[in-house]
Amino acid sequence: MDDIRWPVVEAFFKNVSLTQQTIHSYDDFIHRIIPEIIESYKTLKVTGRKRTDVSHTLIFSEFECKNPVHAEKDGDVTLITPHDARVRSLTYHAPCYVKFKHKGGSTFRTFLGHIPIMVRSSKCNSHTLGDHMECKNDPGGYFIINGKEKTIIAQERVAPNTILCW
Repeated sequence: MDDIRWPVVEAFFKNVSLTQQTIHSYDDFIHRIIPEIIESYKTLKVTGRKRTDVSHTLIFSEFECKNPVHAEKDGDVTLITPHDARVRSLTYHAPCYVKFKHKGGSTFRTFLGHIPIMVRSSKCNSHTLGDHMECKNDPGGYFIINGKEKTIIAQERVAPNTILCW
């Protein structure tokens, strides 16, 4: 069994780097997992504190994550690149929205929050705006928080120093 594992692992890492694995995982999180979570908690019932208060039922739908932007002091909202975020000590993040449908029939889109965007992921502005001031050898796979590059290292300690293959 050990003779079969290592060629499979080596072949996988020749085609897909660790950085690409991280980026693919992040893209899956943005495009599939977050919408699935919103679908699983689809209905929200809001009731008042008093018995006479009216209750409202809201239904979540259509999660949308925009491209990374920054709101300037004069109110302008502009797309930013990872380089801009580093130089200006900004967080490279994007606004996320979700649609609410009130049981009465009205539908409205509301701001859900900001989510950090991974450099070189599908939501990164370097794809749409070009590699503006970015190193071509930079594989990405990290976040920019307050102008500093941060990374997440995934660890799973099932069996130390052992590669498990199914």
